[in-house]
Amino acid sequence: MLQWGYKWASRLWLLNRELKCRGMTTQQLGIFVRSQQDIKRDLRLQGQVSISVLRVSNSHMLAIIDDRTVLYQSVSTNNKHIEIKLPVGPSDSLDNIFLSPFGQHCIATTKLGENYYIQVKAKTSHSLKKIKGLISCVAWNPECVKEGETGCILLGTSEGAILETAIGSNGSVGFVKEHSTNFSGEKSLGISSLNLYLINDDNMKTAKWLMLMCLPGRLYSIFASIDMTPHSKSNYLSAANLQAGWIAMPELPPHIFHPFFSSKDSQQSCLSMETSTTAQNISVISALMLYPSHGEPSRFLWIGPGGITLGKVNLFADNVRDVIEEEHHLDYRRMEGRLEYPVGVSLSEYHMLLAYPNRLNALSVYTKAVVYEDVWTTEAGSAIGLVNDPTSEFHWLYTSHVTMKYKPVDENRYVWRVFLERGDYARALRIAKSRLHIDPEAYELVLKRQADKHIADKKWVF
Repeated sequence: MLQWGYKWASRLWLLNRELKCRGMTTQQLGIFVRSQQDIKRDLRLQGQVSISVLRVSNSHMLAIIDDRTVLYQSVSTNNKHIEIKLPVGPSDSLDNIFLSPFGQHCIATTKLGENYYIQVKAKTSHSLKKIKGLISCVAWNPECVKEGETGCILLGTSEGAILETAIGSNGSVGFVKEHSTNFSGEKSLGISSLNLYLINDDNMKTAKWLMLMCLPGRLYSIFASIDMTPHSKSNYLSAANLQAGWIAMPELPPHIFHPFFSSKDSQQSCLSMETSTTAQNISVISALMLYPSHGEPSRFLWIGPGGITLGKVNLFADNVRDVIEEEHHLDYRRMEGRLEYPVGVSLSEYHMLLAYPNRLNALSVYTKAVVYEDVWTTEAGSAIGLVNDPTSEFHWLYTSHVTMKYKPVDENRYVWRVFLERGDYARALRIAKSRLHIDPEAYELVLKRQADKHIADKKWVF
């Protein structure tokens, strides 16, 4: 596979040389096109502004811009923005924010473990006094897309705990349940990513769910049967209750995801990643990226202390061991004798995007070769992170004061040739046909090569 990457890289170099001879550049024909915004200048923000975290979902962009402020901007109407001030203590500061897939709910966490809920539509914030701990990730409930509530969700913490809760649009917390999570044997190993998927709900009392849990160097797949039957509400008023002044209220929804954390009620599988000696002493990002990031994923990218692992996802596998299938592992490459670690990653259908302090690289998920590189000026600052909008194909890189949106343009332009040279004519034809209006010669070439192959193999009917 590495030899294939080198071959493709040499062909890409020849293509770049040809473009330069024609007076063109790869940026003009880039697989991704960048547009950017200086938030302080373009939005005319006052005071000290420094982006530390950015999230984008469903055209809603939220960013931490100082110790106590979350900036909201509608990406579809760039001139509309609001600064949401949170009552963070004087010795504390915002650490991270988490935005639901449709951009309805946001949870903010501070370095000292205080937490807040932001109702995105109303732009209102509420203190979550019942929820303590530095939140490191959120598993949103795929079966609850209401603006008025989150439904049952899971919160991973930097100390390795997983909390289950449900939050209303007014910041009300229905319950908080801490689950026992000693999967790794290391209590303090933080939770990097959590994802929940409903697999089968033919029987609501024993609905089949999948949880994907990422920790530094470990990736867990866990099946469990979850009782999704509606919780009963009491409408009966006893004489004792009437005398005591009680009013009949709907019962709060109980926690439902506890079977994931019971060895007798769940099935689990773990994929491990070796940690290099160098990475043990350096803060390396740990994350699980899925494509598509909303819905049913078919591909994953797992980054951790030992490198980057790519593979397939099969949510409907009968055996939990077959949910995650590792295909390739890439070690971090050396630059000037030192290992180079990305500050952010993202995943598209055809590429993995790696953000470094001064550039963005897009590598083919098939050849592992760099097929796109974008370098920006020092005025834009050093990259802090890279995120994607789960409802679109856009990827967002950010520095302390600049946001960069990367839009894919004819992203599969070379992929048909990859499959063609591998002899996978069916997939090459499918992609070339989808680009028939752009590159009709590609479709004709695939048909010709397929015909030549059948003739050589003496397959006269195909």
